[in-house]
Amino acid sequence: MAYINNTASNRVLRAAFDKYWTRQRVSDGHVVYTSTANNATVTLIVSGTRNQKLTFKKGQRIFVVSGTFHFPPHERVFL
Repeated sequence: MAYINNTASNRVLRAAFDKYWTRQRVSDGHVVYTSTANNATVTLIVSGTRNQKLTFKKGQRIFVVSGTFHFPPHERVFL
């Protein structure tokens, strides 16, 4: 498992959030996902690489702006 700092990606084809996330639509093309528990996970299918499982701490936010995902510091595991 690798710890990753802030990142952004426009290569995410699909993101599956577990039950520990809330979603808020801010405006057209802008969505904010907030983790509601420690170890909240997101499973990603990313173009050009293996699938990834990301783990976040409670209260962290993922911003999606026009299809680009902006991730706070997290842990990553390749599946």
